Amino acid sequence: MQIDALKGTKGIYIMQNSLIPEEVEFLLPCGTVLEVYKMDKSNGIVHCSI
Repeated sequence: MQIDALKGTKGIYIMQNSLIPEEVEFLLPCGTVLEVYKMDKSNGIVHCSI
């Protein structure tokens, strides 16, 4: 799954600590509420825009 967050979304990149190096991980703050406004699937990956 890929989640596209708006520029300025609070959080921290943790890709250097990922168990899968090709994944780019972004940790959102505890209690963050996500509202999905668009979802599609291509090449077996689900893309969610929040």
